[in-house]
Amino acid sequence: MKRLSTVIDVEASALDRGYPLEIGVAKYDGQSGKIVHSSMLIRHDPWLEKGLWSSEAEKIHGITKQEIYDKGRPLREACSWLNETVGPHTAHVGDMRDKMWLSQMFDAAGRAHIFQLDYIGAFMEAAAISQKNYFDFLGDLQHRAGQDALRMARALYDCMALRR
Repeated sequence: MKRLSTVIDVEASALDRGYPLEIGVAKYDGQSGKIVHSSMLIRHDPWLEKGLWSSEAEKIHGITKQEIYDKGRPLREACSWLNETVGPHTAHVGDMRDKMWLSQMFDAAGRAHIFQLDYIGAFMEAAAISQKNYFDFLGDLQHRAGQDALRMARALYDCMALRR
């Protein structure tokens, strides 16, 4: 059976041409036997001052510009944190836009990510996980990156347990 790697979720300033605001990571911790998750708000002033900000996206995720100014971490710090958290492994994203936003973030920071990115559907296909089962276990996402990454990872593990 294919082994689950890390799941990453991204919340962005706009649904299409925005920029990343929050990154969430969920992965299996072999020592505790649990899925652990963490998240980080990202502050990159050029994006906040001149980038696309959608009130529609803000209503969905509930992250305000003021929250980003107050609690957001610098772009380079976010890239370093993500590289350290994921490591040299494959990480899966639930939406292809997440892959684009992560690339945008690393490019703007002048950094490279040390992990591979793949779409979660590719993992599901390789592990023969039914999309129906996945979405049944997934339920409604909260549109906060850490919690959503955790829900996606748990749904995948639950689907894998069904196959045993």
